[in-house]
Amino acid sequence: MCSIANVGCRGGTRMPLAGEAFARRSTAWLWGQVMTEQTEPHETVNPWLLAEFCCWTMVLLAPILTWVNGPAVSTDQYVVRVTVFVLALAGAVGIRVGKIVRRRFYRRL
Repeated sequence: MCSIANVGCRGGTRMPLAGEAFARRSTAWLWGQVMTEQTEPHETVNPWLLAEFCCWTMVLLAPILTWVNGPAVSTDQYVVRVTVFVLALAGAVGIRVGKIVRRRFYRRL
């Protein structure tokens, strides 16, 4: 005999409880999962897209953080700030150029 939630039915699917669906969607951002009605819960965000986003975010936030925190107090602090900014800028530009080159290369094949 089938229950209301189709737990005991042969070939039937069990309807998720209210808390299960919420828990699955609420922690999806934590694991980088894209959750829509048509995708599976195991699909993740492209790591190169995420890396590029992080690099551009750092490049955009560096001047704001420098304005909020003020000028560098020591040489070490200045070197660290400049190094992080240059690495983020190089990473963002490098990933973007790599995507463009890869797209053009695969278009020729």
